[in-house]
Amino acid sequence: MDSLNAEPMMSLDKFIEQTGLSAVTLWRYRKNGFLKTVNICGPHYILRAEIARFNERATAGEFAKLPNHPRKCNMPARVRAR
Repeated sequence: MDSLNAEPMMSLDKFIEQTGLSAVTLWRYRKNGFLKTVNICGPHYILRAEIARFNERATAGEFAKLPNHPRKCNMPARVRAR
């Protein structure tokens, strides 16, 4: 048996606390299929193997995208009050 799966599941609340990610971010990750959770009678849990898989994918840059920089020509001019 895989050593990661032999460890107990972690509640999603504890995962949020340990990682510092917001609940909304994790909801988005689950919605987009980046992170898979298990629903047991309501609360969501995450397998240790799934955390490892997510970390490997994130390290490989699978979720990376170019930053969104606003263009200066589209920004409104600031008005100075004197």
